[in-house]
Amino acid sequence: MEFVEHPFSTLNWNALDHTVHSGLTGEAHWRTVQIGDTRLRMVEYTPGYVADHWCTRGHLLLVLEGSVRTELDDGRVFDLAAGNSYQVGSEMEAHRSSTMVGVALPPLTGHLTRENVHMGNTRREFTPEYKDEAV
Repeated sequence: MEFVEHPFSTLNWNALDHTVHSGLTGEAHWRTVQIGDTRLRMVEYTPGYVADHWCTRGHLLLVLEGSVRTELDDGRVFDLAAGNSYQVGSEMEAHRSSTMVGVALPPLTGHLTRENVHMGNTRREFTPEYKDEAV
């Protein structure tokens, strides 16, 4: 994951409009920015949200507030509270998320490759996703 030839910039996530994406139950609210070939997303799940699909994309996911349950297609289940994260590479374990109480995820979810990934002191979950892949 790398920002190629991207100068320093800042972003007020609170000023961005959000789009609503329905799950099996509940909704995911996305605030999205495109920087070159990289898409950054801040995601919030409403209480009772359950993803409507299994995802095989790589992500870095950091929980800012609330809690999220992530299931893997092999049956493992992980409950993450604020301050916890998960990392998974593309085409590794398929996963889906849900929450009973709602959750705020700063996007650092993205497609992980064999490149080095550095989250630093991330306070938001950033979801880099690349243009050539379907949503």
